[in-house]
Amino acid sequence: MKKAGLILGLLLVLGAGAFACGRAVQVHAAPAAENDVAQEKLIASYYDGQQSRAFQMLHKSIFRKLLVQWAGEAVDPVWNYDSFTAYQMPDTEETRLTETAKLYCCTYSGADGTYGYVVVAYEGNGLTRISLEKTPYLFDLKANWEAVMAGLKEAGIDPDSAEASRVRIADENTESTAEAVRITDDSGNSCLFRFDEEGVVFLTEEAPE
Repeated sequence: MKKAGLILGLLLVLGAGAFACGRAVQVHAAPAAENDVAQEKLIASYYDGQQSRAFQMLHKSIFRKLLVQWAGEAVDPVWNYDSFTAYQMPDTEETRLTETAKLYCCTYSGADGTYGYVVVAYEGNGLTRISLEKTPYLFDLKANWEAVMAGLKEAGIDPDSAEASRVRIADENTESTAEAVRITDDSGNSCLFRFDEEGVVFLTEEAPE
């Protein structure tokens, strides 16, 4: 993943010691009927990974069993296959992967009320787990649709050419990483929706010169 432009905004220190920028928005899912053509295109771009060979493989029984093992039997996870999406990491983290490996992400909902996601690498005819994390809510575009739409109105993104991708971003201030959705348009405008502990936080990015 190319290095993102500088993130603008005021950094606020949360009680847990993490840093956020902008405003946390309560998570809600918007009815699909309210999405216009541009919004449907944006959604389709985010979930384009469901057209991949990796997505087909994930439905095979051997990989379904692996998913359960990865999440842990106690969680009794329900994997949200409709959340499956391509995934990008910072360049420094991708160096440990082969050039032909492709990354994907899928969320789960646990019977114990927990949520999480797994990042897998697809290469050849195999899937390898890269990481698995628990989350306070579903880190997914459609699950946070109202928050995303509210932020887009402030970002100046052209809805007709907007595309979305699931990313892991590096925070140079804290030397840590965070999970987010990046949305860009054909004019080079870009914004981030970072998944923070208490909700989605909207961030703007400077367009590259």
